[in-house]
Parts: sequence; structure tokens; C-alpha cells
Amino acid sequence: MPRKISKVRGEHGLNFFISYQLKKRLQTLAQKYDTSLAEIVRTLLKIGIPVLEGYKQAQEQAEKELDKLTHVPTGFSRKKISGSGDPELPQGRVRSPDLTNEI
Repeated sequence: MPRKISKVRGEHGLNFFISYQLKKRLQTLAQKYDTSLAEIVRTLLKIGIPVLEGYKQAQEQAEKELDKLTHVPTGFSRKKISGSGDPELPQGRVRSPDLTNEI
């Protein structure tokens, strides 16, 4: 049985700050489609949430497949692995040798 949602006045509202450029783009859309700015924002959120969820799932799947291909052990993050993977080569940023005096 689904839980009953208790509706409290004002509890469903959401305030957030956006850039002036983004607000201008939203206002332009609202004028173009002859609707309110609020309706444009609601529509974008309704469309954008499933898109974002799908994107994140695809990203996670791609990372799993990449881990399988590169044999990264479970529990390790790809972000923690740096360098070429060859222990004989220097890892991370290395200062290049000064070749100006070797002529």
C-alpha cells in the first residue's frame, strides 16, 4: 500500500539561483512558446531528470565495461590510478631535464 504524502503549504516550493544568462535563455523559451517561466522550468525538470538518470546509468555501465577490459581490481577507483602503469617509467608529473647546457 503506498504511503500517503502529507501536503504542507509551501513545502513543495523550491528556490535556487541561476546565472543571468541561463535565466535569459529560459525567458526566451517562455516567450517563444507563449507560456510562463515556471512552466518552462517544470517541463525542463520533468524531461531532464530521466535524461540525467539514463546518462548516469550509461556512465556507470561504461566504467564497468572499461574496468573489465583493463582488469582494474574491484574496489579500486580508476581515478586513483595514475601514470602509464609501467613501474619502470616515472609516474605523475616529472620535470623535464634541462638540456640548455649540454651542447
